[in-house]
Amino acid sequence: MPELLRVTDLDVSLGRGRRRSAVLHGVDLAVDKGEIVGLIGETGSGKTTLARSVLGSVTPTAGRVVVDGIDIASLGSRGRRAQRRAGTVQYVFQDPLLSLDPDLTAAQSVGEGLRVRGDRDPREAVDRSLADVGLDGSHGERRPAELSGGQRQRVAIARALVLDPQLLLCDEPVSALDAANRIQILTLLARLRDERDLGMLFISHDLGSVAGIADRIAVLYRGRIVEEGPTERVILEPEHPYTRLLLGSAPTLAGGEADRDRRQELRRLLAAEA
Repeated sequence: MPELLRVTDLDVSLGRGRRRSAVLHGVDLAVDKGEIVGLIGETGSGKTTLARSVLGSVTPTAGRVVVDGIDIASLGSRGRRAQRRAGTVQYVFQDPLLSLDPDLTAAQSVGEGLRVRGDRDPREAVDRSLADVGLDGSHGERRPAELSGGQRQRVAIARALVLDPQLLLCDEPVSALDAANRIQILTLLARLRDERDLGMLFISHDLGSVAGIADRIAVLYRGRIVEEGPTERVILEPEHPYTRLLLGSAPTLAGGEADRDRRQELRRLLAAEA
């Protein structure tokens, strides 16, 4: 498969002056066309900062972010804005209730990017995008408060798809949903990948969700990729103590003290590596 995204030796620091702190350290990551790469780590590990660097809304301190042959990190602010308007990379946020304008209908929200880009008659593309995520015309006339959580996330995905992106950045896209809607959205994303040959970076703290959709998994710990490989290998034969800790955070058949002892031992290994 052709390579769609290549992140090389990426460093990112955020803040100003004495409050400036390093968030990402020497990150290397790739996503091929038609591939879903799961990026997993705890809150504060740098997952969203990495995604925002790929989108072009965060400027790296060092390193390269190449999307479809264009080095996003080397563009000026005007170039990054133009790249975002082109729609090659689109973002699906965690909570659509916060990311969707409460005063706009679903159809208006989906068409917003087309209007910014200057498309004259976006309605046909909007209706097609809504249909692609399983919503009909009646859903398009509703505002976010009139939709269920799963329907709102479908609208958010339709808004990303309408610009015909090559890469989707899905930032915790199912964490705010119940179990039934979570499965439906994961199934929808997998179908869209197959139909559109999309590349996806699927970000989550939940190894179970990532395992259900990703072709490969990258594990981010304290701003560094500490393990990467095919999903089955990472799940069944984890190499890094942090990956084993993430896997061990789910209850096992042993339960109780056995679970606690295993997590404590893994934390000791992590502390030794720090």
